[in-house]
Amino acid sequence: PGAIAPGAPSSVATFFTDDRLIKTLLIASLAPAIPAMRAMTSSRLAHLNHGTVATPIPGTEATAVLTKVRSWAQQVGELQVGDESDPVIRLELSGVDYNSVIERVRHEDTPGARRSLLRRLVFEQVGIDAGATLLAETPYPTVWRGSRRSLEIVFGNVRDANEVPDDAMRASGDKWKLVIDYPFDEGDFSPNDDLARMDRLRESGLSSRTVAWVPGFLTSARQDDIGTLVLLEYLLAGAADAFERNSAHLPVDGRQSAKSLLENRRRSLRESLAGVIRQAYGAARVDPRDIDTTFGELSPFATLDPGLTLQPLVGATLADAMGSLIDQMLASQYPGHPKFDPGHAEVKKGELNTVLAHVVEAMASGGRVDPVETAKRGTMSRVANPLHVGEMLENHYVFNQANFTWRNFFTQRAAEEGITTVPMTRIRAWLAPYGLAREVENLLAAAWALLDDKQWVQAGGAVQVTTVDNVTDQLELREPTLPPESEWEIARERGAVLFGVTVSALRSAANVGLLAAGVRTAAAQRQGSAVELAGELLAHAELLGLTPASPRLVSATVGRDLVARIAVERDDVVLIGTLAGWTLAEEPQALARSISAAAPVAVAVRSATWSVLEAVAGIGDADQRHGAAQAMMATLSSVAAAEELHSPLAPALTAAVTEAARILALAKPSPDVKPGGETGATVVERTTGQDEGSRAGGPQRFTVNDIRLEGVDDQFDELRAAVRAAMKQDPGRVLNVEWWLQ
Repeated sequence: PGAIAPGAPSSVATFFTDDRLIKTLLIASLAPAIPAMRAMTSSRLAHLNHGTVATPIPGTEATAVLTKVRSWAQQVGELQVGDESDPVIRLELSGVDYNSVIERVRHEDTPGARRSLLRRLVFEQVGIDAGATLLAETPYPTVWRGSRRSLEIVFGNVRDANEVPDDAMRASGDKWKLVIDYPFDEGDFSPNDDLARMDRLRESGLSSRTVAWVPGFLTSARQDDIGTLVLLEYLLAGAADAFERNSAHLPVDGRQSAKSLLENRRRSLRESLAGVIRQAYGAARVDPRDIDTTFGELSPFATLDPGLTLQPLVGATLADAMGSLIDQMLASQYPGHPKFDPGHAEVKKGELNTVLAHVVEAMASGGRVDPVETAKRGTMSRVANPLHVGEMLENHYVFNQANFTWRNFFTQRAAEEGITTVPMTRIRAWLAPYGLAREVENLLAAAWALLDDKQWVQAGGAVQVTTVDNVTDQLELREPTLPPESEWEIARERGAVLFGVTVSALRSAANVGLLAAGVRTAAAQRQGSAVELAGELLAHAELLGLTPASPRLVSATVGRDLVARIAVERDDVVLIGTLAGWTLAEEPQALARSISAAAPVAVAVRSATWSVLEAVAGIGDADQRHGAAQAMMATLSSVAAAEELHSPLAPALTAAVTEAARILALAKPSPDVKPGGETGATVVERTTGQDEGSRAGGPQRFTVNDIRLEGVDDQFDELRAAVRAAMKQDPGRVLNVEWWLQ
């Protein structure tokens, strides 16, 4: 055909435009080797038909062409269109009658099947699991302003009280219910009938957090598309053999081609209907070719909540539009909820604990943390600032009465109710209108307690709160009971020296709790070793030369008694007073060392070879080894009596045992046997030569003569120590023993 004459009817112009575009696609299919026809895109197709495609805005011809081609692809399986913004368009010429396959399953296109498919398509777009489409009521989890929420969704015909009964229209608890209607109905019903039922429910007095989402109705052509997609879904995504059973009449070599063409058509229909659904539910501009506009200008929403006024939806996708709707619903319910940014990201427990830790630090340092760690500044800005728990500035954090606005809120509520002890359950009741997560409520209560120096108690006993998890409904806040300033200073100093627990000098309920908890825990950890040390020292006090006044024994017994008392004290103030009033030596560092080193020192005392030490200590003055033995024992006693801080006992014991063995190995003269049963003497013989293959010093011989029964134990102990020392000196040797009675 020639050029279109000016003034020709628009239908004629459209026909000639479509005709030329289709012929171009046919040529590209028949002669793909021609460079101009290779990889035909929507922009190239528009360029090849320059002047044929008329658009109101110059430069949008390619977009208009793509819109046309996509609409054709819904009806023609041979036409394939990519997903790109300027996609490649292919026309596959085929002689397979794939439409006959569709006709064989025409009976599957039922109103129920269309409703089921539409529900799945909508749920896919808003992000609901396809498995939930079978449920009468579907939970829809979401995150709003950083807080996790859940809505109840019902998909059904609002007009039909049999399908959606009055009870199903009522929300439960403080949750919202969203009733989503279909974009079509049977008979002559229209969206006005759905809205009319909502009006009747309101007039009957039903008040509920319920919103009905009433979409525009699809045109008959788009409803036919829904029917066609039902058939394609049945064939290609239903039973595994659905396509095979219904394509058996086609030639074997044409079945795969038919399936491929049907897949193309199915994909095109899905893409097209996704856009149509967005139009119907108010997420896109309405096209009269897709949405029936004969019902007039209608609001897509109706609500049973008298306090909710809904505005037009905002969003490029149906999920965005639903997010806009949910935001309006929850904002009307909780207008004071803080706006955490980004709102779709839940405020995590770890972030709340980070803020609480900075509140604690600020209270300990005059209301300011400077600087805040770089990695934590983002969290502080995101959580603390919108929640009004202090203020995170560029690189420092400030927390005081001026920027913690919740303080006045809590104080006023407590004054109105005339209470000084505030249960956590009351705080939750006061915060209920804000719709905060429990952990956020816990943070606010903990911050108030720190700022106003209140004390957490449970069943009359003080409780330490260091994380948002520690705040439970069983806790109460009350005015604190604090130790006297003098006791506080002494206890704080002793806690640091004796147990390594340091807290701020500020005498507050929080700091008292921190000090008491830290000292109590440290004492409980050291209690067992302190008891063991004192017991071991007392058990060997005589041999070690210890007296009740020996500094080491004094520190061990004082440490044992102190940790035993503190470890079981539950009252923080009493614990502080006990620690401050306990009688200590002038050098607390010595006691601290005794307590901290109790475990290894107790092990060293318990595992020492006391039989060797006892043998040396028993050497008489007639023995030539007496002087060395007494010197060794005096050295050990001196170390044992001194504080562990100045004279470590474990190495001294090791050295003493070694020296004792050496002394016992020394030779002593063998006296004649005396009347009265005295035992004989030990003789050590060492050859001075060196035999071939032997060690330096040659063999050693130990002789013990004339051992009497009453002295056998002492002599054997002495001999065993001497033999041990000799074998330790020459570890390669073996021991030979010869004995007889005469």
